[in-house]
Amino acid sequence: MVGPELGRWLVITICLSSKNYCPGPSDNAFERSGAWERCPKCAHFMVFSIKSRFTQRSRMNATPTEIYRPRAVAMHGIQRVGSIEIKVYGLCADGQTITDEMMSTSQRFLEAEVLPRATATGGSNGLGFVIIHPGELGLSISAHWWIQGCVLCQHFFRQAYGAQQPVAANSRPVIGCVWELALINAEQQAWRETMMSGEPDRTAYLSARPSFTEA
Repeated sequence: MVGPELGRWLVITICLSSKNYCPGPSDNAFERSGAWERCPKCAHFMVFSIKSRFTQRSRMNATPTEIYRPRAVAMHGIQRVGSIEIKVYGLCADGQTITDEMMSTSQRFLEAEVLPRATATGGSNGLGFVIIHPGELGLSISAHWWIQGCVLCQHFFRQAYGAQQPVAANSRPVIGCVWELALINAEQQAWRETMMSGEPDRTAYLSARPSFTEA
């Protein structure tokens, strides 16, 4: 992709072999829409296929909606829910802490909603983790469990502060925010190293911790 820059043409190039977007070979692509060139990534031919101008409005919409600030990460032990051992993480926005009420909410959520789903899904490895995340707008609890030796399942709870009911889990196709994804990535690394190399070691997985205290 060449651009974007206010007042100039945006040209998108598509590699006809890999079907991927490829960067234009040079700025003179602005004058050669429709010309055939070789893809600098895979050497196959590609064609400049889309050409349009950016407007002031599109530039304004590029402004980030939230500024990243690190959030504190802490371990809160291991809980057994049915046959699943779950590592419990706290992830707190500025000014927030993990309260006993949040821990109780997480436990009820795991027992009432996560365990039945894990049982229905089948193939459980009996291990997982949960992230209790009091954010700026509400409480998120994202529960994860491993199945089939390499697949991570998820179910979440989200409730705005002051709201009477949580958000319906099937109403938003959410995976996680950038802070939660840092912990999810740390857990997949721990899983790969302890459960997918040589002999699986459940104790090593449950003992593995992220190398950071802020996400």
